[in-house]
Amino acid sequence: MPKAVYIQFTNPELYPPLEHGSKILVEHGWRCTFYGRRHAMTGTIVFPELEGRWVRVLPKWSMRLPTKVEYFLYAAWVVVNVARRRPDVIYTSDPLAAPLGWLFLRLGFKVVYHEHDTPDRSLAKWIQRARRRLLRSALCSVIPNAARIAHEGLDIRELLEVRNYPAKDEVVPLEQAERKGSAVVRLVYFGTLVPSRLPVSFFESLDACGLDIQVDLMGYETVHSQGYAQALIERFRGAAHLRIEFLGAFSRKELLARAAQADAGLLLFSNPEDTNEGAMAGASNKIGDYLAAGIPMVCFRTAAFEQLAREMSGLHLWDGCGVELAEFLVGLKAAYSEVHARRALQEQIHTRMNYEMEFERVVKRLSAVLKA
Repeated sequence: MPKAVYIQFTNPELYPPLEHGSKILVEHGWRCTFYGRRHAMTGTIVFPELEGRWVRVLPKWSMRLPTKVEYFLYAAWVVVNVARRRPDVIYTSDPLAAPLGWLFLRLGFKVVYHEHDTPDRSLAKWIQRARRRLLRSALCSVIPNAARIAHEGLDIRELLEVRNYPAKDEVVPLEQAERKGSAVVRLVYFGTLVPSRLPVSFFESLDACGLDIQVDLMGYETVHSQGYAQALIERFRGAAHLRIEFLGAFSRKELLARAAQADAGLLLFSNPEDTNEGAMAGASNKIGDYLAAGIPMVCFRTAAFEQLAREMSGLHLWDGCGVELAEFLVGLKAAYSEVHARRALQEQIHTRMNYEMEFERVVKRLSAVLKA
């Protein structure tokens, strides 16, 4: 059986595309092993158990080491295990692992590079050089939104745009999604809990619109946003109409089931100048995840999301002018109150917006390598 080793110096279990892609490979007869790290803030976010897929992580004590020491430890650990396993493919799935991916490529291994987010310009120069070399030489480079990387003018051997959609079997059975008949508008957000994706100004607008609104937050804070969820809750604790609650971090199955109980999901990117946020129209997991849960989305208006809204249903744009927010939310709640309307959203996942279809090109590329 062919073997793939995934290397990522961050936590691979935080990335649904890796969960979906590895599951698809296992279904095609591959054996997949991940080597990564975990941190306490991510709670219970782990891959479901799957025969043929294993996740190995550094011990927790390693995260107390200086970063460079921990990186050297991680690199040595990965090199030893790759030498032992002799995989058919090295699946390098973040820029921080690019130097290792480049090393393995030079040693004669077949390497795939999957970049979820464009790295910050402050990233160490030697890692940036390794990334450019890997893009130039890897079997293929998997990017969720090709426009995001186009502005860099990089020499890329083979670019595969694979959008971050859910798997077809993640569509939530609506008969299991409990929805309480209430005048309260219930909104949900899941993902990284950071100011740019949960801007205070939007919550001020929610409170000022006069509707009774419940916002449920699920996910985890980053190193740079620790305490933000609690600060947001405290900021609006005495609000007349708005209630915010942090529910925690969950497995994808539970997360989507909880999201299905809401009236709409929040898809807020308030910093379009940021390279990654500006490309979220194609790269955000939440677009497909909200559809899988059978709920529409509230999204800030940008040119990219206007185009996306013309290509799919369920994406509703708001820019703070024109239709008042209260009228906007009441209309949204009413439009998707019936099960058939919510199933129509989910049907998009079944027919065209699923990871099985997106990842098919990667599977074909790897199959061609095995036959060569």
